[in-house]
Parts: sequence; structure tokens; C-alpha cells
Amino acid sequence: MGEGKTTAPISDDPQTQGRLKSPANPNLVSGNRLKEYNGIEYTYDALGNLIYRQLPNGENQYYQYDLENQLVRAEIKKPAGNTEIWTYAYDPFGRRLSKERQDKLAWTSTEPKRTHFVWDGSRLLQEYTYKGCYTYIYTDQDSYEPLAQVFHNNRDEAQYIAYFHNDQIGIPREMTDIHGNLLWYGEYTAWGRLKKDERIYKNAHQPFRLQNQYFDEETGLHYNLMRYYEPEAGRFVNQDPIGLLGGGDNFYKFAVNAQGWIDPLGLSRNRLATVGKTPSKVSPTGRAVMQRMLSAKELRGMTADQISSLRRISDIPRSAQFWDAPTKSWQPVRSAHMGHVGEDVVDYWNRRGKFFGQKSPEVRSWMRDSNNYRLEKGAGKGGNCSRGAQNRSRYDMTDPIGPRQKSNYGHD
Repeated sequence: MGEGKTTAPISDDPQTQGRLKSPANPNLVSGNRLKEYNGIEYTYDALGNLIYRQLPNGENQYYQYDLENQLVRAEIKKPAGNTEIWTYAYDPFGRRLSKERQDKLAWTSTEPKRTHFVWDGSRLLQEYTYKGCYTYIYTDQDSYEPLAQVFHNNRDEAQYIAYFHNDQIGIPREMTDIHGNLLWYGEYTAWGRLKKDERIYKNAHQPFRLQNQYFDEETGLHYNLMRYYEPEAGRFVNQDPIGLLGGGDNFYKFAVNAQGWIDPLGLSRNRLATVGKTPSKVSPTGRAVMQRMLSAKELRGMTADQISSLRRISDIPRSAQFWDAPTKSWQPVRSAHMGHVGEDVVDYWNRRGKFFGQKSPEVRSWMRDSNNYRLEKGAGKGGNCSRGAQNRSRYDMTDPIGPRQKSNYGHD
């Protein structure tokens, strides 16, 4: 064991490393930059990007970035002496378009040496390799939770469908075929690292981890749209591009609790556990919103009976439109978001909801009240509605009341 090395877990929460000390190495963290964790060593450049990572097995990984702080090259020196070189390319929106292995031994590998990615907004839609094309379907149009995978096999020109079975935060735990046969199952650490990867079917392809994270086998990192995530430590490899707007003062932090928070864009953190999900357009709340807008002549192309029978987005006629007040134009109902009327959800939480507690009956009642919503044109997959995107407030997670008063506010 090397001097100052830590080979056993030094904390259950890698986000708190700034408080940790070691007699041999009193500075495991400097400026929120983790230097060592569980035997892994980290080195950063002057801009805060991770440029070197040494794994406990002796593997060394070197990273290079472009002017936008996007990872463009990874050099991986294996313990056996061979070296893999991978390059990454992005579009102007920061979405990864391809990854390619370029070292001299790449041709000896049976795994894909080049993968191309196609996007639907900020969600991965397809990936192409020499083996074929994988197309992904999600639980609904605004979700990052995968539902199904359609694989077009180039070898036999056949299509194969697999279904994802996810946990409470959208991490795939199992994959099955159309007959319900188990293809793959996995177990994860608290911060999203796959610790058990069981492929019942050897060709099963399951690249998803935490919501909107794509696993790169070559580095072990998770591509998270705007940044890469290091699951061993539960942190990003570079600083939050939106800086202080992300909340808090740790720009590498993923979330306070990975079992209730998600960060599909690698930017700000979303509090699923605070108020719960916004009702969908085809929920009872969404149908009530559309009925109200129909009565106000702000919705056309649908009847009241059609609205009452809605259960899926695909049930909405393509010709149905709603009047979007911010843009003063008619917009398709299918692509609409549920926007808040009057008070924004973050402002409601900070003013009143926090006194009742996370996902309390009071909070969920407010979230399900159709009078608090109207249809709005969204900002693309994963974007906020037009007004919500302008709100710079953040959820106040401090406990606002003492234990003696909690019973007066609906707390247990």
C-alpha cells in the first residue's frame, strides 16, 4: 500500500470529502476537487477539468478537453502495457455525436470501434455501430426514463425489441424480451455505479445508468450530456457549466441524495422528492386543464368527449392546437408542456409547501390542482416551460419549523 493511499471506503457520501482528513495526506480535497478516493487518484487542470485518473489496478487514464471544456480524447494505459485511445465529437449544442477508438490495436477488437449518436432534443434517440442500430423509446415525451430498445441487426436485417424495468429514480434494473424472458439484470451502488452486470443473453446492450447517463465502457465514466459523471466518487469530472445558478458552492456535486434527485442534463439538480412529478397532459389534471381551455376557446381540433377519453399522448389528434399566450400563436397540443399559472412551483415550495413537508398531501394537492396549470410551449426535451426557465429561484431545503410545531403543519 502506498503512503497516503486509501484502499477502503472513507465515506458513504463522496460529496462530503472536504471534511475528511488522513494523517498521511491531510488534503484529500482542494477547492472541491477530489484528489483521492477509495484508492483512485485524481488530477485537474487550471480550469478544474479532470485530466488524469489512476485506478487501484494500475490503469492510468488521461483526458483532453476542447475550448468548451468538452472531453475530446481519452488515453487509457492498461496494466498489461497496451494503450487504448478514444476520441469524442460533439454538435454545437454540446450533444455527443460520436466516439471512436483510434489506437493501433483497435482493429483486433470485436467490440464496435466507432459509435454514432442521434438525438431527440436532449435525449438519446439512436446509436449506430457496425452491428446495427439501437433506437430508444421513453416512458413519455418529457421523460428520460427508458421504456424500450429496438435493435435493427445488420447481420440478419431483423428487429429485436427489449423492455427496460426501472426503479424509483429511473435506473434500469432488468431487461426482458417481448416474451418476458430475462435478458439482463444489474445491481448498483448508491451513486449509480453498476456493481453487478449479469447478461443472461450475452449480446444484451444496456448502456443507461442514472437518468440520461450513458455508460462508456472504455473509461468507466457516464456521459451526462453537458458533463461526464464519475460513478466511483459520485461526482462530475468538471465544474458545472452554469456555475452558481446550479445552487450551492460545490460545482462537481451531483445531488444531495441520488435516490430522490436526478440531473438529466448534467446541470441543475431536479428535486423529485420535494413536490413529485408534474401531472402529464393525459392525467386527470391535464384533461381538466384542456377542458377548461376548450371552454375558453383556447384549444381547437378536439371535442370534450375526446379529451375525456385521453389516456396516452398518441391519443391526441395531430391537428389539435392550443393558444400559447407567451408566443401569441397556436401550437400543437402533442408537444405542449404543463406550465404553471400564477405562482411557480419553486416559489410555492419556498413560500408554503416546505412547511408541510416533501410530497405531503398539501403539496401533492397543489401539484394536482388543474387551476394551477395551462398548456405552454416547452423548451425542448428536458427544458423548462417558457416562464419556468426564467425563474432563478432554488428549492429551500432547510427545515423551516421546529419539532414541536411540526404537528400543526401536517408532519408526522
